[in-house]
Amino acid sequence: MTEDNESEEGEDSNDNNEKQILEKDYQDLINEEVQIDNWIDNIKTQFEKLTENNDFKEYGYVTFDDIKTLTVGEDINLIAIKAPAGTSLEIPDPDQIQSIYSQTFQVCF
Repeated sequence: MTEDNESEEGEDSNDNNEKQILEKDYQDLINEEVQIDNWIDNIKTQFEKLTENNDFKEYGYVTFDDIKTLTVGEDINLIAIKAPAGTSLEIPDPDQIQSIYSQTFQVCF
């Protein structure tokens, strides 16, 4: 066996090891993404159940004191609407909007 052949075999071995490491990292990321997606779906389901439960309707609002507790500088989008009792606000799930303007939300009164 020549020195060149040994060098090529060593490089192939290193390439295979690096490939295996990258494949494992990729699979780990896929698994983590699936887990995060499951958490998001679970939270959405729990939130929908909570908002549809009549026992919690009286708590479905935010007070001025709640807003004041938000930390300045946080990456927060806040829309405050003062409306008469009984007014409802529907914000569609952005994942369900079939539009080229995927960042646009509809506000229905």
